[in-house]
Amino acid sequence: MATSVDARLPGTLNFSNITGTHIHQVVPETTENEKEVEFGDMDNDGEISYSEAQQIFTLNVSEPDPTYIGPKIKNLTGIEAFTNMTYFNCYGNNISGEVDFSKNINLTTLNIGVNNGITALNLANLIQLRELDISFNNLSSLDLSTNINLQKLHISFTRLTHIDVSNNTNLEELSLLGNSLTNIDLSKNIHLKRLIIGGAQQNINYLDISNLKDLEDLSITYIGISSLDISQNKKLKNLSLGFLENLSKICVWELPLPDTITVNLQNVTAPFMICD
Repeated sequence: MATSVDARLPGTLNFSNITGTHIHQVVPETTENEKEVEFGDMDNDGEISYSEAQQIFTLNVSEPDPTYIGPKIKNLTGIEAFTNMTYFNCYGNNISGEVDFSKNINLTTLNIGVNNGITALNLANLIQLRELDISFNNLSSLDLSTNINLQKLHISFTRLTHIDVSNNTNLEELSLLGNSLTNIDLSKNIHLKRLIIGGAQQNINYLDISNLKDLEDLSITYIGISSLDISQNKKLKNLSLGFLENLSKICVWELPLPDTITVNLQNVTAPFMICD
């Protein structure tokens, strides 16, 4: 039974054509690519049928090399056939438009970062999803309400204007850089251990992290907050603050800060103090 397709050479799999019960593949005639296709094409007919697709649990069609200029996947029509897939990585391709993963209900890890053209994303029914990376796309909105088991979420440089993570109470890692957010409510995300937030495009003037008592790594850059209260974040190990021009004070639980914390400040002059 096939469990994995590692087709990291771009162009190995093409989801754009479906005829009858088969998902067509476009496979360059190279020994390396032909070997990779054998993992999914069990009857050696040059196509992956729906029954074959359902026996694939891991699918990697990513292109991690940013300098690569050859063929890349342009759409994911046919991805709905991989209903038992738990891992899917299509990082670094040229996918555009709307992508629907609602039939891929067993996904636990999904990486569609650096495709630049994805404008809408359907993640309904993905209750098992644990890790999601959709950075460097063209999304203005995103519904994560059914993804209640998310632990790692990377949404950077997607043009988001609003994000609701109130249902994602199991989040441990959240990265929000370079979007168009004006606020973010983290009051329900009490298990967060790592938070990265900022970017010159964002206009966030208030940030409350007082409930994040498990927070270990905090990075904040280029937002408009006038104060920062980390007095309840006593498990912090790394604090990185940069280019916070409006920041006038940083509230802490004790001074001097414990030696267990590494502090990195760039263009930040606000003093650390004990606040009432």
